Amino acid sequence: MDIKPATFVSTGQYIRDICVYGIDDLPWLIKTKSMFANKFETASFPEALDCLELWHRHKVLQHATVPIQPSWRLTTE
Repeated sequence: MDIKPATFVSTGQYIRDICVYGIDDLPWLIKTKSMFANKFETASFPEALDCLELWHRHKVLQHATVPIQPSWRLTTE
């Protein structure tokens, strides 16, 4: 298997040479074919993880082969 690293410059911040993704990194993260993203910091960029979770939930529900139940939807506070 030939795995090549993605070429990307984070707009978040770096901690110990690891990119901590921010909200401006989401378009790149959504476009990539990667299954995992490391690292999110909820204390620094809580909206980045919230938006990514919401995007993922919508994507999963759009591809559901069973009827979507009202209880599956996110509640808004």
